[in-house]
Amino acid sequence: MREYITKLNDRNLQRKKATGITNYVLYSLIIIIIFKIIDLIGIINFKNIETYNLTKLCWYSFCISLALYFIYFSFITSFKNTSSVRILKVSKNKETYFLSIIISGIFLSTIIPAIIVLWKDYESNSFVYNTLEYILFTLTGFNLFFLFIVLFSKKTDLYKAINKTDDNDIMSKVIFLISLLVVVISIYLLSNLDISDKTNLVLLCLLIFSIIAISEKITESYKEDIFSKDLENVEYEIYLKDLSDNKIREILQKKYMGFLISDWIRFKEVELASEFKQYEKESSEIKLQEKEIENVDKKQYPIEYEGRKKKINDLKDVFENKKKTFFEDNINEINEVLKKDSSIKSEDFNKLKDLIIQLSSNKR
Repeated sequence: MREYITKLNDRNLQRKKATGITNYVLYSLIIIIIFKIIDLIGIINFKNIETYNLTKLCWYSFCISLALYFIYFSFITSFKNTSSVRILKVSKNKETYFLSIIISGIFLSTIIPAIIVLWKDYESNSFVYNTLEYILFTLTGFNLFFLFIVLFSKKTDLYKAINKTDDNDIMSKVIFLISLLVVVISIYLLSNLDISDKTNLVLLCLLIFSIIAISEKITESYKEDIFSKDLENVEYEIYLKDLSDNKIREILQKKYMGFLISDWIRFKEVELASEFKQYEKESSEIKLQEKEIENVDKKQYPIEYEGRKKKINDLKDVFENKKKTFFEDNINEINEVLKKDSSIKSEDFNKLKDLIIQLSSNKR
């Protein structure tokens, strides 16, 4: 197991190097794009460009950029999984706030120009749009919906399923077709837009959007670097504490690699048995204190009696709340696992259902 940690870390680093997409490459690309943007700004004569037409051009151009971004996303999600191995991995609920800012910027790139166009038309009381523009406004409205999801939704996933058979084929096709439609519509609208330096302006918008997209990739890359750093820390901990293979496996499963479904069920069974045993112990201690208080003369020692009684009631409240939280959290975990992958073996499915029944009965 010790050698496995080292090999795993080396494999992750080699995979990253093999793709050629390192942080240094991405930063270099951003620097090149920034110089190109500065060059274009110097070439374009903004004084001769009407603000309204410029806003429309930015809207169409960013729609193309976002559509191309989603086409790439649909390409990535279109690959089907062929592995029969089911893995449950603890979700990292806390994401860096910077990633949310970047994703918000991706959606705002189309929303802001569209709002400005609507506002300009409102001021001039001239809402004259063709069918294609109505379609583009509608799809931009969906971007606003996605923006609210990014900003205000709270991730509650406790586990994520890896190598599940449910593929994203239908969703990726829908995303691809809608994105392709947006590209065609936007290009057509751009071709009918009368504005000087059109090519350079479109290129400028595409380059600005590409910086946002590359920034997202850099953030994702840093997350992978953190994973490699964590593995290095685990490797150091192994040699420092001389951990056994079972302990190493437990650390990997809980924090990094995840569980096979069957292993996760066994892990939960052991965890529940241990917790039930602890509850029995705590319950016995509370009952013992209740018996002891019966020997206290309530009239002769009222302060002591009331003080001990209050302490016992507080212990009972803490105990019941802890039990309730534990049972509810575990029921939610198991229910979530059942939802993650409909292809779980019937044997494992029944075991998970039995765990829910056991937890529900004890909760009551």
